[in-house]
Amino acid sequence: MSKNGDGAFLMHTGGLGTTAISGAKNLIHIVLNNAAHESVGGMPTMASSIDLCKIASGFGYKHIFKASDESELKVALSKAKGLNDLCFIEIKCLAQEVILADQLAHQSRTK
Repeated sequence: MSKNGDGAFLMHTGGLGTTAISGAKNLIHIVLNNAAHESVGGMPTMASSIDLCKIASGFGYKHIFKASDESELKVALSKAKGLNDLCFIEIKCLAQEVILADQLAHQSRTK
């Protein structure tokens, strides 16, 4: 499992192509999209006005999911884990929800 914020995702898109063409299996790439660079004080990103899932698809990710609440995230994680393939999950969240999303992703990884 790999986790990024939307700011890191946008700044480091080259890694998406490398990952997609590597043939990686059993990898779930999660992006916590709160439309802000939290690590530098919450400065806004452009992630609220572009489709991150389309970007991932364009780089070759075949299994793409979106989640905007806890139940959608649990379903997406369950489906992704069952695929045993390269998957992308965008979690739309508010800044304060990033911690909860991160905890749920961690719990899924340890089960």
